[in-house]
Amino acid sequence: MLNSSVTRGRAIGIPSYTYTNPVRTVLEKHFPTFSPRTASSLQLLNEVQDGTLLASFVSPIDYARKYSSLQIQPCIAISSLEGTQNIRLHFKKGLHRVETLAANPVYPSEIVLAHLLLAEQYNLSPKIIPTNEPLSSLQSNADAALVVDDLEEGFEEREDSLDLTELWQDVFNYPYVHQLFVSSSGNVFQNELTELEHFGALVQKKVDDDFLELENSRQEFVPEMTFAKKKYMERFSFQLGETELEGVKEYFRLAYYYGLLPDIPEINTQPQTVPQFSAN
Repeated sequence: MLNSSVTRGRAIGIPSYTYTNPVRTVLEKHFPTFSPRTASSLQLLNEVQDGTLLASFVSPIDYARKYSSLQIQPCIAISSLEGTQNIRLHFKKGLHRVETLAANPVYPSEIVLAHLLLAEQYNLSPKIIPTNEPLSSLQSNADAALVVDDLEEGFEEREDSLDLTELWQDVFNYPYVHQLFVSSSGNVFQNELTELEHFGALVQKKVDDDFLELENSRQEFVPEMTFAKKKYMERFSFQLGETELEGVKEYFRLAYYYGLLPDIPEINTQPQTVPQFSAN
């Protein structure tokens, strides 16, 4: 059952990914009057639309589904500054052509990303095999598997895998935007979002400070996975600028070109009226 802060329109939707952990931490520490709510991107989108949530992070494809009734809030977004290894294709060894791709349907934006890059770079359009365990399908009926945010698999490059965030940036020279922060254009609590004006800057500062602290403590014992996670987070940006918006537009344009979207969604942004937060 949702808590009382949700019913007052103060809940913020945050999907469960490794890269959203600092977002939740900052929201709880710096904006305690808001309540975090975790669910799938699609469910969070529905709750934004019905007024249960004040705003939420949603994937680009989920935004595209309902863009006419949504506004993108410019205070924060989540994108890859470089190859982050969190959206990867794993291949069967020795294959020269990919005809089937195992993927979890809860990751529609990542599936679209894979489709776009395989089509653009390799002229491939594999059949999608929906499954909750894509890697297991490599042992049976799939030529490749789409793996998203898998800590167990680690974050390092592998000979039998392809980092799609890095390939996207190499091909199109834009960061890949994982999450947009949106509200319903008809939400009566819209003005309350001004309190979150520095949200992205504070998350960015936390990530940078965490990594700097870890670097300074490398002479002491630091678990390898802890260091890997902090280093991993340094590859993300939590700001929304023109470059990120252009990357989203390119993603939508290509998805429309390949028949994955019925039209090219408009980028409906809420103007930012408060000066940018400074960490100094």
